[in-house]
Amino acid sequence: MPEQLTSWLSISLYITACLQQCLYINGKIQCPKKTVILLSILAICLHGAILYHAIWQPPIMNLSLHNIFSLIACLITAFILIACISLPLENLLLLILPFAALSLLFLCFLPQSHILTPALNQVSLSHMSISLSAISLLGMASLQAMLLALQNYLLRNKQLSSIVRYLPPLQTMETLLFQIIIVGFILLSASLITGFCLHDHARHLAYLQKAGLSVLAWVFFASLLLGHCRLGWRGPTAVRLTLIGMIILSLAYLGSRLVNVI
Repeated sequence: MPEQLTSWLSISLYITACLQQCLYINGKIQCPKKTVILLSILAICLHGAILYHAIWQPPIMNLSLHNIFSLIACLITAFILIACISLPLENLLLLILPFAALSLLFLCFLPQSHILTPALNQVSLSHMSISLSAISLLGMASLQAMLLALQNYLLRNKQLSSIVRYLPPLQTMETLLFQIIIVGFILLSASLITGFCLHDHARHLAYLQKAGLSVLAWVFFASLLLGHCRLGWRGPTAVRLTLIGMIILSLAYLGSRLVNVI
């Protein structure tokens, strides 16, 4: 199947699933949960196939900004769909599915190139894959934390806007937040381990800065999870620590690029 045709099909499935859920919320149609999830799964499978061919171009890899953006969107969508199995999170798809469709549109119709040579070994490739997954999920956790803070603020001030009506219950949103952080934390831990295995880069200033900030972010997320389990941390405390940890992690990766430029 030609790549552009596959792209349009995936985008159409994303949009159809989103519209189905929107019409269901507004009482226009009776749309079972399975229908929305099935359409989304089909869209993700096509999206994943497109990403595979866009990124893996043997013997090189194309890690352009659009490819990374689309990969992150695909991973986030997949995680939400998996979470939908045990939690009533279908309404979050109204935010996630358009994001995934837009990322795919950029990927296929505004192509970019950032080529990596085949000199990368298996550990390097594993490290890059795990790091991207960790950043994707923890970035999603920071967005979830902001959404949770907004929802909590509106409920406390009895401002029952349409945002509150569409979002899952507050407790469900908080449960999802910690599920995302746990998986992201595990991936971040694996990223640090594989990163330390790449000892050849240990002399570079960019690597040292990235490693130091990444470890600091790991400490924040570890403290949050430990505090949640032992001391019952939640609400504003969880939101603050999540955002601080993600800011530090963002500085680790963006800062290393700045050092390389300088």
